[in-house]
Amino acid sequence: MNFTLHTSYTFDLVKGDKLTKVGEYTITLNDDETFTITFNDQMSAVGAKLSISNNIQGFKNKNDKGFDPSYIWTTSPGQQQFGFGGSSYTFSAPWVTDLSKVNVYLHLDGLSGYENTYGVPVGATFDVRVMGPGCPSGTVVNVPVNGSVTIKNLIPGKYFVQEIQSGWKSTYSVNGGSFANVHSVTITINKNATTKVELKNE
Repeated sequence: MNFTLHTSYTFDLVKGDKLTKVGEYTITLNDDETFTITFNDQMSAVGAKLSISNNIQGFKNKNDKGFDPSYIWTTSPGQQQFGFGGSSYTFSAPWVTDLSKVNVYLHLDGLSGYENTYGVPVGATFDVRVMGPGCPSGTVVNVPVNGSVTIKNLIPGKYFVQEIQSGWKSTYSVNGGSFANVHSVTITINKNATTKVELKNE
């Protein structure tokens, strides 16, 4: 990576022999010359090890094209590799003196969550705004994945329902009808009746 040309680089995270994409991560050079690694979207590292240097190469064995045993890709000196977890981690690397040639080796022991295009992470929740006569300024409810929320005692009338979570393609169904890919859905609340809205994310 050449941080004299760009301050941020994004890479695919892949798994398996077929190199199936499961997400992305970004490495950014900050104004104070620290670095931040961020797992994009709703991903988070359970365990991770990162090596960064001007001479680290990501060639792990003799069969890799360009393998050179003189390059460091693990821990020498030890300060070049460190462990971390979470969705974002900021660190200093004063031994990286040449910002035009920065090499990183990332090893993951596990991830929680994954890219939207590959499904909804376990434990995810979604913010949905409901606006109408009973809540003219709008009220936001937090809906768990594969879960439901019931709002009681609403004043009869027309209501707008909209997911406000970014990064998802939403489709709505009202009272068991067909799912429609719309920005929001309008429903009618009648006295002593239940209106059901289903929401799917992709």
